Order: sequence, then structure tokens, then C-alpha cells
Amino acid sequence: MESNISPAVIGQLMTSVPAHLAGIGQPTFLGAGWDVEVYRWGNRVLRLPRRNQANAILDVEYDWIEPATRDLVEAGFSVSTPRYRGEPTKLFPHPWLVSDHVPGSPIHALPLGERGRAARDMALALAALHQPAPDTAPQNPYRNVPLHDKVPAFTHYAEKTNLPAFLHEAFDEAVSSAPWQGEKLWCHGDLHAGNILTHSGGLTGLIDFGDLGAGDPAVDYAVFYTVFTEQERADARVVLRSLGQPDDEDVWLRARGWAAHFTAALLSSSSPDDQTIAQQALILMELP
Repeated sequence: MESNISPAVIGQLMTSVPAHLAGIGQPTFLGAGWDVEVYRWGNRVLRLPRRNQANAILDVEYDWIEPATRDLVEAGFSVSTPRYRGEPTKLFPHPWLVSDHVPGSPIHALPLGERGRAARDMALALAALHQPAPDTAPQNPYRNVPLHDKVPAFTHYAEKTNLPAFLHEAFDEAVSSAPWQGEKLWCHGDLHAGNILTHSGGLTGLIDFGDLGAGDPAVDYAVFYTVFTEQERADARVVLRSLGQPDDEDVWLRARGWAAHFTAALLSSSSPDDQTIAQQALILMELP
């Protein structure tokens, strides 16, 4: 998606950032999702909402990324930690963030089947992230819910796009599986290939924590179906088991169901990047 925020507005916003929290040079547009535009600003990024619905996303990021990802950062992975929150004004009627820049390139730039190191790193990262969350942790209404609550959304995507049968089967099987019975764990909630950054084949960090919340780790395990091959997933499971992470049949059924749901959502998007990510996920999910 293209930028719809004028350079003049961005320039005015920059002047309000304290010098010790500001980036260097002029911001450059990195891209935009459904909710937020992102600009690189030296060692920082600007995260600017595109619509009112994104305001709550940035509030979650500002309030919760740092406590939720403390173990992830200690494990050696970078995250887009917010450093400054700009308040809504007449100039720009949304809250906005200055966050840390995470080095690396999106994992979808790596060829399929050559992501083994990143898969093992992802297992280490999720083991660090998936810690018990406090009772006050955010409950994302789109991610921290049972999969049967997603049936209307999946049906909507299926009506917009001619989904392959294996996506329907994966989703239906997951809806029928046993729900998560464990304690609520911190979950990223949106681990598609555009939010996973790598360098030299290894995972450098995770970005876009707008769907951060507490719940079933299967929502994040979906990444092992949409980004990695079966062998890479099997190797990652060895790491997860060695670290005492959930590894029962039902959690992986739910993970595959979430993978089907996320892929269906991306297929319905008009964004070229979303289409690239979705097409890679289709290939990986169809592989035996």
C-alpha cells in the first residue's frame, strides 16, 4: 500500500520528539498495512495509524511490548519496542509511536526450503515469548479467541476468494479439535512472513506487535505451517519440546487451522506483499 500521510505532517510530528529519542535524518517510507504506515528514521521507526481502528493497536504496543518481550530480548532477538508516544492533535488525529528499528529483511525473501536456521531460531524466540501473562494483559478479540469464533471470518474470506480444499479441511479440523486448556501465554498474534526479519539465514527479530495478547500459543505456531517446510517444522518442534513448550497433537491442529485462517485473509488482500506471503504459504501448506 502507498503512503497517504503527507511529508509536511510527518515533518511536523518529528519536531515534537525529544532529541534523545529521535532518529537521524529524514524518514523514508517502508510500507503500510491495513492499519499502520511505517517509516524508517535512522535507528527508529515511525508508526502512524491510517484509520481510527488502529489507535487501540498502538496503545497495546506502547503499554505492553516491553514487559511482554523482556525474555525474548534477553534471548538475543530484537523487537520494535516503543520509545515515544505522540498524542493526537488537530494536525494528526491519532496517537503515534517512535519505536526501535529492527535490522534484517523479511523472511519471505529467503527461498523456500532454505529457512532451517530461522525455523530453529523461531522456536527459541517463541519459547522465550510464550510466558504466562498477567491477568491485566490485553485480550485481542481477533487472536486470543477459540477458533470456532473465527468461522464467520473464514467463511467471509472463502466467499471472496476461491480457497483450495486443503485450507477448508485444515480449518474445519482445527475447529473440531480440543481447545487450549492451559494458562494464558503471551502471543505475538500476527506472525506472517512480513513480520519476521532475518539476516544470513538466522532470525534477527520480530516486528508489528499490534495483535499482542494473552492466549493459546497455537496462534503463533501457525508460522511453522505458513513460513517453513515440513522438515523445518519438525526440527523446530524438537527445539520446542526440549524447552518444555506445548507440543501435543491438538495444539498443532489448531496451529494449522490458524495458518489456514491467516492465509485466507491474506489471499483476500489487494496488497502485492500480502499476495506474495499468501502464495508462499499455500505452497508450504500443500506440501506433504
